[in-house]
Amino acid sequence: MERVIRLLLTLSVGFLDRRTHGDLLQSVRQDVSQLRSVILATAGILLEALQAAALIVAAVSLSPSLSVLAFLVVPVAAFPIYVIARRTLARSFGVRTKGVVLFDSLLQLIHGIRIIKIYQGEQTEGERTIECARSYFDELINMEKVRAFARIVLESLAGLNVVVVIIVGGFSVMSGHLGWPELLAFLMAMRAAQGPLNNINNNYLEVQRWGASVEHVDQLLKEQPEIQDRPDSRPLTRTPQRIAAEGVAFEVDGKQVLENVAFEVRAGETLGIVGPSGAGKTTLLNLIARFYDPTAGKVTLDGEDLRNFHLQDVYGQLAIVTQDPFLFSTTIRANILCGRPDASDEDIEAAARAAEIHDEIMTMPDGYE
Repeated sequence: MERVIRLLLTLSVGFLDRRTHGDLLQSVRQDVSQLRSVILATAGILLEALQAAALIVAAVSLSPSLSVLAFLVVPVAAFPIYVIARRTLARSFGVRTKGVVLFDSLLQLIHGIRIIKIYQGEQTEGERTIECARSYFDELINMEKVRAFARIVLESLAGLNVVVVIIVGGFSVMSGHLGWPELLAFLMAMRAAQGPLNNINNNYLEVQRWGASVEHVDQLLKEQPEIQDRPDSRPLTRTPQRIAAEGVAFEVDGKQVLENVAFEVRAGETLGIVGPSGAGKTTLLNLIARFYDPTAGKVTLDGEDLRNFHLQDVYGQLAIVTQDPFLFSTTIRANILCGRPDASDEDIEAAARAAEIHDEIMTMPDGYE
């Protein structure tokens, strides 16, 4: 999980914008924990295989002919188990997809609760979320039905196999080819081997059950940041005095969002960007912050392409105030330190006073803590 969290923090904003919050939460919370289950199940297959092999060797030493008959069920059962496993894997993708939809629906319900209440949408949104939950659990139940069918098939074949071995073994005893003690010992060894073989089947189906999670984690770990330092980029060692856009264009999925945008802002100046929704205001700010790179043109600092500088140095020159204030779930002090971790207590208080919140902070029981 640590590796996935660190990876998410290094990936570009564009990647996170393309993924829903439910999908990202599923990757971090569910997929990673289910990957642990897959690892344990795989280890279980190896251990159970060793145990089954030892018991099969013991059975063969007692009666080679009965052993061939007894364990003929293994290749016979392999094909239906393989088919069932493939269906389980296919169902696992459906379970994950509908789990993501449910996550997204719950997040929208929580984040949009004010809008829902104002417009009296409790019943509509509630029914929509409940339907998502029903769909998810129906898919989960269908997957479990497939696994239950596999157990029925395996246990039926195992039971039939025992009956056949007892009948054939009985004839062998009566014909004098095998003694009763040897037959009983063989049956005990065969019965003991069925436990590990059943566990191998169950663990194999468990691996298939979470196959979708394994694939998504694997794909996520292969992701690379889209916005990276160029090989020839260099540190930004000065405070820029001029930022400009020169013929900037940007497109998303073949749709032109910005075209031939140009402006210049010098130190101390203020630039207002206005326009209707969807005009590209946020996109332009994302390009200035280098959350994205333009598809044509360039953003410059003091006349030099933004991409010529180290990305972290560019971020170090920026500050942002979002329309909806965002606070991390920690102390007020830690939130103020977000942009400057090395700031002193005097700097923290000065920032709070500049924002006119120092007096209010001091009325709180723990102040800045």
